[in-house]
Amino acid sequence: MLEVIILAKEQRFDRIKGALYGVAVGDCLGAPAEFRDQAEIRALFGEIRDIVPGSVIGARPGCGTDDTAMTLAVAEGIMNTGPLDDPVEKIGAEFVKWLYDAPVGTGATCARSIAYASKGGRVKIPKRSAWLKAAEKTHCDLGGKSGGNGTLMRTVPVALWKKAPSRCASLATDVSQMTHFDPDAATACVLYCDIIHKIIRGYHLFPAIDKVTSGTEYRLATRTDVEFEPYPSGYVKDTFKTALWGLAHGKDFEDSLIKIVNLGGDADTTGAIAGGIAGAAYGYSAIPDRWINALDGKLKARLDAAAEAAGKIWGCGT
Repeated sequence: MLEVIILAKEQRFDRIKGALYGVAVGDCLGAPAEFRDQAEIRALFGEIRDIVPGSVIGARPGCGTDDTAMTLAVAEGIMNTGPLDDPVEKIGAEFVKWLYDAPVGTGATCARSIAYASKGGRVKIPKRSAWLKAAEKTHCDLGGKSGGNGTLMRTVPVALWKKAPSRCASLATDVSQMTHFDPDAATACVLYCDIIHKIIRGYHLFPAIDKVTSGTEYRLATRTDVEFEPYPSGYVKDTFKTALWGLAHGKDFEDSLIKIVNLGGDADTTGAIAGGIAGAAYGYSAIPDRWINALDGKLKARLDAAAEAAGKIWGCGT
C-alpha cells in the first residue's frame, strides 16, 4: 500500500469532517465510562458499544463534555479570526464564554487558567500575553503539574485550519500553552496535529502515525508486536499512548473506539483523542450511523459549520 495517496476533494472533506465528528462521537461514547474501572463498566453496561446514559458527571447522551465543547471553542475562535491574523485571543474569548456558561465536565487546569486570564470572567477577551501568564500561574499553583490532557483533547481544529506544517506546529503549541504550561502537553499536541495534518494531506493512518512517532516515547504504544499496557489516566502522555494503542489494535473506526472507551479511566478524553485521528483516517462516512444519529442536533450543526469552514481552507467541502 502506498503511504500517501492523492485525495479527491470529496475524500479530503470526508477526512476533515470525520476528524471533527470523531472527537464528538468518541467523547460521547466514552462519557458513561469516565471515572470507572473496567470491572464497573462490565457490571453496569456489559460492553459500551453505543452512546448511552450513565455519565457520573451528568453529561447528557449525545451532548458531549468539555472535550467536544473546547474543540468547538478552538474551531470557532479560528473561524472568527482573519486568515492572516493570530487566533489566540478569539479562541480565548470562546474559552471564557464556555467556562462561564455552566459547562459539563470542566478540567481543573483549564478552568483555573481561564479564570486567571479573564480575571474571573470580567475580561471577555483577554490579551494574548495574559494566557501564558495564566498558564504559568496555574502550573505553579498545581506544584508544577499541568501536564494534563486538557489541551490534547481540543487540538484537532489546529490541524484542519493550518495547511503549512510549521504554522500548524506553532499554533498547536500556542493553543496548548494558553492553559497548560507543561511542555509535555504542547509536545503531544504538536505530534497529534502532525498525524492528523498528514492524514488530511493524503497519508494512510499507520504510515502517518509511524512517521510522526518514530524516535519518540509514543512509538511503543503503536506497535502490535510488543507488550504494552494502556493506562487511561488524565496525564497527557498516558492518554495519548492509550489512544495510539487503541488505533493500532482496532480494525476500523468503530472497533478502535469501543476498545478504548471500555478501558475506563478518562474514557471520554481518550475516546475523543482517538476519535479525532480515526475520524480523519477512516472518514466521516465510516462513523456508524447510530452514533451520528445519537448526537444532539445543535451540536451537529456546529460540527457541520466547522467542517465546512475548514474544508474551504483545503479547497473542498459541499
